[in-house]
Amino acid sequence: MSGTNEIIRNGAVRSIAIVGCGPRGMYAMDSLCQLAGKMPAECRFDVTVYEPAEHPGAGAIYNHDQPDYLRMNFASRHIDAWNRRWVADSPQHPSFLTWMQQQYAGQPDPDGFVSRNRVGRYLSACFSRIVQTCPANVDIRLRQTRVEHIEHQPHGWQVRSAQETRHFEQVLITTGHQDWQRRSPGSHDDSQRRFIPSIFPVEEKLSTKQVPPGHVAGIKGFALTFIDASLALTLGRDGRFIETADGYAYRASGKEPARLVPLSRTGRPLLCKPDHGKFVGPAAESIWRDASAAMNELPKQSSAICFESQIWPIILRAAESAANLEEGAAGRWFDQWCDGNFDGKRALQAMRSSFQVATGRRPPDLVWAMGEAWRKIYPALVKCVSHGGLNAQSQRPFKDIAREMERISFGPPAINMGYMLALADAGILDLSRCDHFADKSAGQWPGDIDVAIDATIPAPDIFDPQGPIGGLEKAGYLNCGRNGEIVINRSGQALTEGRAVPGLSVIGRATEGCVLGNDTLSRTLHDHIRHWAETIVGSPPLPASFECPRELEMHA
Repeated sequence: MSGTNEIIRNGAVRSIAIVGCGPRGMYAMDSLCQLAGKMPAECRFDVTVYEPAEHPGAGAIYNHDQPDYLRMNFASRHIDAWNRRWVADSPQHPSFLTWMQQQYAGQPDPDGFVSRNRVGRYLSACFSRIVQTCPANVDIRLRQTRVEHIEHQPHGWQVRSAQETRHFEQVLITTGHQDWQRRSPGSHDDSQRRFIPSIFPVEEKLSTKQVPPGHVAGIKGFALTFIDASLALTLGRDGRFIETADGYAYRASGKEPARLVPLSRTGRPLLCKPDHGKFVGPAAESIWRDASAAMNELPKQSSAICFESQIWPIILRAAESAANLEEGAAGRWFDQWCDGNFDGKRALQAMRSSFQVATGRRPPDLVWAMGEAWRKIYPALVKCVSHGGLNAQSQRPFKDIAREMERISFGPPAINMGYMLALADAGILDLSRCDHFADKSAGQWPGDIDVAIDATIPAPDIFDPQGPIGGLEKAGYLNCGRNGEIVINRSGQALTEGRAVPGLSVIGRATEGCVLGNDTLSRTLHDHIRHWAETIVGSPPLPASFECPRELEMHA
């Protein structure tokens, strides 16, 4: 260990730990390799990647072994693991569509929503490619273990896993979703019913042993994970969906629960994305382009932007223009959408209307236009909002509006919505209590529920207290913002008291709030990973001793 430290101090080798290697950790590896390869041969980089999941690059969310019916809600055309500023789409650096052509017969549908396991195989193939082709001055070591603790040490950071304890000059944390497969039971009532704190992996957690056929399954949550659970308890048990003139019909296998009962706070459902093989919308690209330009022209000054008076009107007017409606129509519709909780009838009506528009059974409407406006203008919104772009008074309104717009814009593919409607028509999906948890202080499940299933995902600011982020936050090396998120600069470096913490960076879901839109595979929406790699390659090594802001505070 002392020899390693001497090398670090002399600047011959930069030692780097990447903690977490789902897609973002892999993108960081690639960026570092691309830039390091342009450096002189004597500038060496020693990279250790920590990822406990079986398939690095894919991580737990894109596990190869999950069933085919667990689909992406991100169209295939947008999936690309490579930075196209550096490499062209080729067999050596393929986009997902190019890789699909290599691996499978036939022409892939660019607008299709494929299984997550197939995307996981693509990501793992890209990871292997990076390792195999990394430049000679980069050494990559994979440790398939979970990091338990990160601690500041002189001239760097000590990273402890079950396998080893090592010292690094630089640490990048890209752990993504915290507690994705919960190990603890979570909050639930004191009844004797079976409680399932996470649905993943679905074939284990939602087996017939855990959720017996004929029982009533209450599902906490009404979003994408709820849909995954519903499919696992029907398609995953040999049920079949048959396409009909109106959508889909469900043919039961007899192995299903008697009813699936979603339970949420508002009852407001997700709306589905258009099926571009069936949906034909108006030519609105110029509308989205002009709205994005207007947002990019907002003054970036110390007096931050007001969301409600400067950004939200741009989005509303764009939706009205796309739907060819008068000014004010979008605002009135959105107010109605947010007015009170949805009961089962209203939720089902919204879901059915969304499906009909998305599949070309009804013409595009204002609801579609609202979702499309948010999707198309989102990259400009990310630039405006991230890193303190909004004034303090805008934080709560933005959070409330964004939560609803995500339901309207970032829902499931149309096929999955069609499946949910078929289950409702078959009497299996029971929406009668979809707003059961409206009273946030009431944690009780309905009395007729046999199995209680938590199909929610922990919020970005929920950190595993036994994991590296929780420990660093408690020790004062990570600072939380207004919404509990980790605060970073535009290079991903952790900030405390407005100052970068030397050698410590965090990129991804834990920073949601400081950075908007982390839950995406896109490499084009954010530049943090590229800027992080530029910082690693271009900055001088850390001095033999340095002080972090936390230590300065303690010494004071």
